[in-house]
Amino acid sequence: SHEPEGRASQVLPYIILGVSVLTALFAIPSVSLAYAAEYYNRLALNAVAKNDGKEAYNNQVKAIAFNPYLDVYQRNLAQLSLGIAANLSSRPNVSDADKQTIANLIQESIRRARVATEILEPASVANWETRAQVYQGLMGVADGADSWTVDSYAKAISLDPTNPNLRVLLGGIYYGLKNYDLAASSFATAVNLKPDSANAHYNLAQALIALNRKADALSQYDIVLSLIGASSPDYAKASKEREELAKATTAEANDKGQMTPSTSSGQAGQEKLQVQTPKPVVAKTSVAPIDFKALNEATPSATTQP
Repeated sequence: SHEPEGRASQVLPYIILGVSVLTALFAIPSVSLAYAAEYYNRLALNAVAKNDGKEAYNNQVKAIAFNPYLDVYQRNLAQLSLGIAANLSSRPNVSDADKQTIANLIQESIRRARVATEILEPASVANWETRAQVYQGLMGVADGADSWTVDSYAKAISLDPTNPNLRVLLGGIYYGLKNYDLAASSFATAVNLKPDSANAHYNLAQALIALNRKADALSQYDIVLSLIGASSPDYAKASKEREELAKATTAEANDKGQMTPSTSSGQAGQEKLQVQTPKPVVAKTSVAPIDFKALNEATPSATTQP
């Protein structure tokens, strides 16, 4: 009467073994594809390090062919495509064939950035930042690129509202568009988020100068100098800029019979100073105008006020 139970107990290990074998057989192709994708991704990164754009592009395309579901591969190809387009457009003589290649690369860059943000990983800050960088590289080339850039940075900020670097980057876009009020607001938010960021204070100073708020800008320069310290290679440059600004402020104050701000400055740590203004990476004369609306793309909604 116990024989069926005994047989069942003898068969069970074979069932488990069979399931394990089948699982392994199904898993092997996936693992192999993922390994191949990463292999070509590594080759692409190595080619980038060697400044071999063509090899990098081809290997990144292969990586995506083996694994189209990893957003980092899509991001890499978006950046590569735009970088190669920029390199082609910087040539002294751009042929008609080159112009077509540039246009195709730009379209590819936009498409890969959209795949990463809209399909694979919409909640990734890095994906939206890459998308913003792609559009930023087209400012001055494609109509509407400025608004797409702002929208993409705004989306990234909505996902990571305490990231000061995103605020600096967005402020740089506004600054480049000569919207100095919004630029100053964005830089000021970056300063509030990271008070020890010399670069954020420096950018805020530039926006305040553009708004003719020189006294406030001088205060920002004082903070910059105290943060970067005299040993910084940027100290002399920032100090000279502050001195010139102080002289201009003094002259204006004398004309108005007002008190002048102090000319003191301090010193401490170091940080590289850079005004974050947008620069198109593709020469305007190298490509035909791009109509973003023709791409059937919807503006990403920003859930926070930049």
